[in-house]
Amino acid sequence: AFAVAAGALALPAATSATQAAPAFGLAATTERAPSLVDLDATRTGSITIHKLVKDDTNGMTAGNGLEDATATGTPLDGATFTVEKLTNVDLTTQAGWEKLAGYNGNVDTAKADGTDAAITKTTAGGGLAVFDGLTVGAYLVTETATPPGYVGSKPFIITVPMTHPTDLNKWVYDVHAYPKNSKANIDKTVKDDTTPAIGSEISYTLKSDVPAAEALDYYDVVDQYDKRVELPEAGVTLKIVDGKTGEVALVKDTDYKLISADGTDGKTKFWTAEFTAAGRQKLLDNRKDDTTKVQMDLVGTVKDKVENDGLFKNKAILLPNAPSNGWTPGSGTVPPPDYPNSEVVSKFGKVKITKVSAKDTAAKLQGAEFEVYQCTPQSTPTANFESVDATLDKKLSPAGTSTYTTDANGEVTIDGLRNNDWENNEAVTNPGWYCLVETKAPDGFELQTRPIAFQVLQTNSTADNEYTLATTVKDVPTNGGFNLPLTGAAGVGVLIGAGALLVGGSGAIALANKRRKEQADA
Repeated sequence: AFAVAAGALALPAATSATQAAPAFGLAATTERAPSLVDLDATRTGSITIHKLVKDDTNGMTAGNGLEDATATGTPLDGATFTVEKLTNVDLTTQAGWEKLAGYNGNVDTAKADGTDAAITKTTAGGGLAVFDGLTVGAYLVTETATPPGYVGSKPFIITVPMTHPTDLNKWVYDVHAYPKNSKANIDKTVKDDTTPAIGSEISYTLKSDVPAAEALDYYDVVDQYDKRVELPEAGVTLKIVDGKTGEVALVKDTDYKLISADGTDGKTKFWTAEFTAAGRQKLLDNRKDDTTKVQMDLVGTVKDKVENDGLFKNKAILLPNAPSNGWTPGSGTVPPPDYPNSEVVSKFGKVKITKVSAKDTAAKLQGAEFEVYQCTPQSTPTANFESVDATLDKKLSPAGTSTYTTDANGEVTIDGLRNNDWENNEAVTNPGWYCLVETKAPDGFELQTRPIAFQVLQTNSTADNEYTLATTVKDVPTNGGFNLPLTGAAGVGVLIGAGALLVGGSGAIALANKRRKEQADA
């Protein structure tokens, strides 16, 4: 009888042991097989499928057709199998057994010789599927649908009955098989801690499992990303990590094809690494153990503004088997949600500044100019938008804008600052600060004397980071709103000195000349 996966094909004998030729990749045996005289052609039997998840610790023992209480592995429900009887193999005759052996392990050849209608069942109740009421014969067992995230088992042939593995002169009519599926997962990380603002570099890393499988018929790694992030093809690379020989490069157009697509939702884009047959074999050949991964790196730039949504999401999806819904790379649609996936998010916000007069807050001030910095306050501010002494660490230019000027309504918005309390897809316990620095005051008003420290936080946004962090900056009229009397050249010198103390010397001479003209005209 033909034993599952690895065992022996022993041809029945009328009166004595018979030498069997190797078949289905298995070694032959000269152990005595039960006689065909003992085979009950009128009796029915069964095939019980025990579907288990394969790992590095199981799947090493040959099946023998008996139920194995010691078999290890997590039972897997939801795998669909078909059982088809080979119509041209009559196991009630010696010629039938010899014909089965003559297929030499080629399942396709056996199937091409003819099969009865398929019986279909799906594993349930602990990975079980029982095909009962089967007449004597050889059966092709095929896994036709595999749960998402798993690699299916290869087709195999099993006979009803089978030779008892230890009591060799007996037949086993109720046989058991333990085909195993390999599980594959994917993990994604983002590096945005050096991405303080729109226009900065951002990078993503995807690591997907190389399953413990005999063969890989399909392997796609999909990256779905926010279209406001630019990820050029030149910044996408793949390699095997922790393989048998360490790190192994994967070659585009040889090991995989890189396929781009615009999302049908109008908000996302896709990169899909679709592995070729050569690439899939390369993965299996280099697999050491469960630590072996496919690493996909993507480097690009956060290029577009926040607008109404400050969440920049990026999702990785692994398809270790072909999706049942017919999804294809390049379609611009998302693969089925039950496939292994991992999502990261970067959070960016907006700051709206309103410039008013300290004397009359209804007076909106046009023409104030600001710059924004990453900064380190010399003492911890007690509130957001507090004027503090601070070290200006790095000037920022979100979306390429380095200077922000208030409009006729006294307003300007800085769009695209990363949340201070969220980086690399996790909360930050000690968030940093940004500083507003007024570089030019509106005509007739004094500059802010110190930077204004603030934080873009999750606590001052909505669930979708859809918010504008607003502040009102009050400027004091020049000289507190008082006109100084003109006292000649000496007066000008006094004014220059006072102006230097007040605003660091910026524009003091021009300010004095303007005031003199105003006094002369009065």
